[in-house]
Amino acid sequence: MEIGYLPHSNDFKEPRDRRGFYWFIKEKNLKVEIADLKKKYDVIYVSCTGNNLSEILEYKKNNPKTKLILDMVDSFLEDKSFAMKYLRGVIKFILGKEKKIYFNYHRLIKNFVKKSYAVICSTEAQKNILLEFNKNVKLSLDYMEVDFDRRIKDNYKKKDSLDIFWEGKIYNLHHLNFLNNLSEELKKKIKIHILTDLKVEKIPNLYYLKANKISKSFKFNFFIYPWTKEKVYEVSNFCDIGIIPLNRKEKMAIAKPENKLILMWILGLPVITSDTPAYRKAMINLRKKRLCNTIADWEKNLLDFLNKNNDEYKKDMSEINIKLAKEYNKKIYLNNWISIFETLKIKLPAKKDSKHI
Repeated sequence: MEIGYLPHSNDFKEPRDRRGFYWFIKEKNLKVEIADLKKKYDVIYVSCTGNNLSEILEYKKNNPKTKLILDMVDSFLEDKSFAMKYLRGVIKFILGKEKKIYFNYHRLIKNFVKKSYAVICSTEAQKNILLEFNKNVKLSLDYMEVDFDRRIKDNYKKKDSLDIFWEGKIYNLHHLNFLNNLSEELKKKIKIHILTDLKVEKIPNLYYLKANKISKSFKFNFFIYPWTKEKVYEVSNFCDIGIIPLNRKEKMAIAKPENKLILMWILGLPVITSDTPAYRKAMINLRKKRLCNTIADWEKNLLDFLNKNNDEYKKDMSEINIKLAKEYNKKIYLNNWISIFETLKIKLPAKKDSKHI
């Protein structure tokens, strides 16, 4: 069986490439190659982000027996914004990132989902939406320990202020604006340590997102560091707690999986999050769920942690580490990927030469 792979980027630097299908094929030593659309394949595994979807649909039309598997971790169909729905397709066509122009980009995504043999997503809510267009929808989270070894921090020194950890793509940096609403008294007691892209090109040679520009709206103490694995380790090591605030008006953000929460737990941090279905599910068995709907919830949880003693901290981290060991271990992730392809009745070939990934 010939299997091609169209990742987010061919250097596999994007998190989903490293932590998803690419990690799986490396672990199982599978015979998979970067897809060349001039060749014929039995199966092509396609990342929804970073690929020319209209070109791949044209390939599918000319090669109807090829099975497309779409990896769609972000809930794009939840994003009803004008830019996502109507401008995205036009801009991608102008930039040469889509072969055809689509004035309704949702229509292209829905069409691709329908034409796919199966779709891989990351949450039950997303799965329920995708099932309207495709009967083969499977769940897969990122395996975070590809990038970071599990760290156990079992000692907490109570102090008068909190060093708080946040990491993520520059596109999500604006969610921290929610913390502007904290009381002035509490803002004096917190320092937010931010790891992100310092600059990202959105339109070649024309438009860039810049972290220092976005952060001008922040009304709390913060420090920004360039995102590198080394910096993530370094900064998380001296931070007391992680946070994941989300703008509740952004449906795509609220629909995200628990990947970021798992990452912070792996780094040895308790985490306060916005209350979303994925974070609620991940914290369901914990004594301290630390889920927030309002700014009052954020105030309460941050103050609660400021008043925490070492014994309470150890209990919390013990619970989290037990959960990681039972529910988010390597064997579970591998078995999930194996199960996906078994239920799809796709036999994955073992690698025999060096030409493949």
